[in-house]
Amino acid sequence: MTYLIGSILLGIWGWIAWRILYLRLKGRSTVGTVVKLIKDDTGDGTVYFPVIAFDTAEGLHIEAKSVHGTEEAGGYFCIGDKVNVIYSPNNPQLFAIKGYDSAALVFLTILTIAFAAIAWQVVD
Repeated sequence: MTYLIGSILLGIWGWIAWRILYLRLKGRSTVGTVVKLIKDDTGDGTVYFPVIAFDTAEGLHIEAKSVHGTEEAGGYFCIGDKVNVIYSPNNPQLFAIKGYDSAALVFLTILTIAFAAIAWQVVD
């Protein structure tokens, strides 16, 4: 069970890291607007996902939900806030809010390291 949870955490970490790295290398920057906060109560607590509207350099208007939701997002983001966005020119629905999505990777890294340390003690 320990290996399964560790593998899942490592897989999620890898996906988020790849996504952020891809956007930093290939992405385009723009300014977006928070148009909605989607509330999700299905887990242990309430999580908010910001929905961002932005225009691409190609003239497309995009309105999409961030893949990262946090409890704090409900108090941090307000409808109408301007945020810096980086998006994929090939698939503008793939975007990140600068600073917000990077923080998710840092949190997941800490969580993965903590789980690995606990698992290491249990296996010994």
